[in-house]
Amino acid sequence: MGTVPAATQTTMTFKKIVMKKKLLMIMMALAITFALMPQSAFGASAVSFSSRPVIKAETTGQRTAKVSWTKVKGAAGYEFYRGLPGKSFVKVKTLKSPSSLSYMDRGRKSNTTYYYRVKAYKFVKGKKVYGRYSWSARGDAGLPQDVKNLWLEGSGEKDIGFYWNYAGKADGCYVYRSESEDGDFSLIDRVTPREDGYWHYVDDAVQSGKNYFYRVQPFADCKGTLVKGRMSKVFAASAIYNLPVQWESQHVR
Repeated sequence: MGTVPAATQTTMTFKKIVMKKKLLMIMMALAITFALMPQSAFGASAVSFSSRPVIKAETTGQRTAKVSWTKVKGAAGYEFYRGLPGKSFVKVKTLKSPSSLSYMDRGRKSNTTYYYRVKAYKFVKGKKVYGRYSWSARGDAGLPQDVKNLWLEGSGEKDIGFYWNYAGKADGCYVYRSESEDGDFSLIDRVTPREDGYWHYVDDAVQSGKNYFYRVQPFADCKGTLVKGRMSKVFAASAIYNLPVQWESQHVR
């Protein structure tokens, strides 16, 4: 065989280099295209779900809250998390059915606020894959808000009137009375209307000259279940009486 001319060898080497560069560029382009293509183009997602469950929570009892959420397409089940204000969320329950879209959180501390989150999961090639967490939702066991700002409206020899403020959800407030600060408080009435955001009550069953002590307690009807809130602090008032006739006659001219 004859010797290949040097010029021809140079041309062949140059062509090989060009082909290698073209092949490298094609492989890089394919890699970038693969990375940018949606996961759905290659079957089930191996990363996570795209949708986030939407949850809500409601008070259902003195020690219970019900949490419900929207369905996530393709989910095999859901994981349920609970946390106290300012604390980390802790997994409470794994719901192993895609049709499980609510959870009744029982045995909670009465009149306490809790926060909840949910995330979906499914299985991809035997591996458990999680979706995105829901946003957190507040759920109250009982009525955690406190009664505030009890103050006297006015008093007379036959009645004592006072106001208070309660910003939470309530259908009414119970009014309790005692004749001593440390005595037994008895239920005397319940108040349902509010005036300009304030609660108001007039006790017209008092005796002149006596001191009285009051406490109020909010309540709510949660789907047929009566739920009570915290008792207020003690509020004291006096039934002002008229001066004795003899003393009055001595000082009136």
